[in-house]
Amino acid sequence: MTLPLLQALKGDERDLWNFDHADQLEKIATKFMEHHFRDGGEKARWVFDRYSRARAAYKKARTPKLNPPKDLDELLDRFQARLNALATAILADHQQIEQLLREQFTVPLSSSLSRNCVETGKDLNEGGARFNSSGIQAVGITDAADSLHALDQVVFRKKQFTLNEVIDAIDHDFVGGDRPRIREALLAVPKFGEDHSAEAVRWVNKTLEIYNNALKQVPNCPRNGIYAAGYYALNVNDVYGKRTPSLPSGRLSGVPLANSVAPHYGMQAADLLSSLNSVAGVDFAKYAPNGTTVTFTIDAALFQGPAGVRNLAAIFRTYFKKGGMQFQPNVISREILLDAYEHPERYPYLLVRVAGYCAYFNHLSDDLKKIIINRTCYG
Repeated sequence: MTLPLLQALKGDERDLWNFDHADQLEKIATKFMEHHFRDGGEKARWVFDRYSRARAAYKKARTPKLNPPKDLDELLDRFQARLNALATAILADHQQIEQLLREQFTVPLSSSLSRNCVETGKDLNEGGARFNSSGIQAVGITDAADSLHALDQVVFRKKQFTLNEVIDAIDHDFVGGDRPRIREALLAVPKFGEDHSAEAVRWVNKTLEIYNNALKQVPNCPRNGIYAAGYYALNVNDVYGKRTPSLPSGRLSGVPLANSVAPHYGMQAADLLSSLNSVAGVDFAKYAPNGTTVTFTIDAALFQGPAGVRNLAAIFRTYFKKGGMQFQPNVISREILLDAYEHPERYPYLLVRVAGYCAYFNHLSDDLKKIIINRTCYG
């Protein structure tokens, strides 16, 4: 979601999915240089530094001339257009995969267990089931929504800074000159998770609407079905975040994106109830037909003993009554996680919720352990 938004902000209409030969060679060369030279000795680092400079010059030469929108409506129209183009390009490849599945990968057992396949004589991959859909997941919803909210307030309403100034600041990761001041202004705008801001929730719903519109306009959905919007980020928000530049929300380059439709780890400043109230304000029934999850870490010290368990259960019930969807909390002390990271032998059976699944903490990769530890812990 974030890259089409940045394209809309800058007036960039390049294809984000299908690269030309020159860009493909650049990406292959970059992977090769990173693998062989980035972490080597002094000579290797010298080579990688020179390559990085040449790559930056190459990318700058291929970057279109800056053309920011004149107002918020134009920005939203551009965002929709860029997201439409990206969704169409990605799902065109998905449709080719589905075609091969229909032709070469029949699933008789699954088909026999799905209503209507036997009656129609069609395999599940041919569209034999009574209900057909493809769940397409979006990543970066909260980041895009917080960015739009910040731009609306800082640029279009209060006119504290111009779009050109904000673009310059994010292109330089908010370093130098007035750029830190610009970031302060962007960060000062309430973020999703602060339930006193109805606008923050409204921008999340608006971003979800834009994503749903993008899926609806994609032609030739397989199996005569529909593309259903979902938001199961799993852990790709961390992976994508490493390659995502700074954003108008004030988020810095390389920081993980928000998980699913939840407050941003790095920006959430409110308490547990405030965050849950904000998430419950999202219109999941309208904009999340394929579902979503909220994965929080909650300090167990807040809910000690039988009374604590009852209080936590009451919070969960209230969240769902107010419209919340799937909730996946880790109720644990952050100190325990840190100790388990340093002394795994002490916690052979420590089970944690990762994303759509649970796993023993000791079985996770080092990077994934750090991600779980660094998630916002509500205490």
